Amino acid sequence: MRFTQDVGVVASTGDVRVAEKIELCFKTSAAITVGKACIVSTADTTGATVISATTALDHEIIGIYEGKGGKGAATTTTGLSGNDVGTSGEAIFVTSLGVAKILTYAVTSSSNMPINTTISFAVTAGIGTIGADPAAGLVSPAWTLEAQTGTTTSGFATICYVRYL
Repeated sequence: MRFTQDVGVVASTGDVRVAEKIELCFKTSAAITVGKACIVSTADTTGATVISATTALDHEIIGIYEGKGGKGAATTTTGLSGNDVGTSGEAIFVTSLGVAKILTYAVTSSSNMPINTTISFAVTAGIGTIGADPAAGLVSPAWTLEAQTGTTTSGFATICYVRYL
């Protein structure tokens, strides 16, 4: 685990810092696209290997892969940076607390993704959706910090706040 952002106010200048960010390091057991949510692989009994989230296990998400550590091709999605995970065995960081860029899209007919809206991963594997409820009995640990439009199921890069710890 690493803290990658500081928090608070600088007393001498009054400058406000951004919210803290915590990233966890995992080994991969499959390809993962930048911006997708990750879960711990059930094939690994150590709990140290991740795969892209599935819709059936959307409640087991441990963080968002933001392109740090992947050795695959550079992402081509506008608004995202870093490399996709190309294969198993790569060491990557996933954001488990703080501001992250997530692939999301609207499932409502208005194609509107408003700010401060909760995100569900129960519709499309690894990609967040706006306008869909999380699985029964769950509270979403991610919500939007910016508005977006569009309904393409491949998702748009959206700035969100996540708290998967």
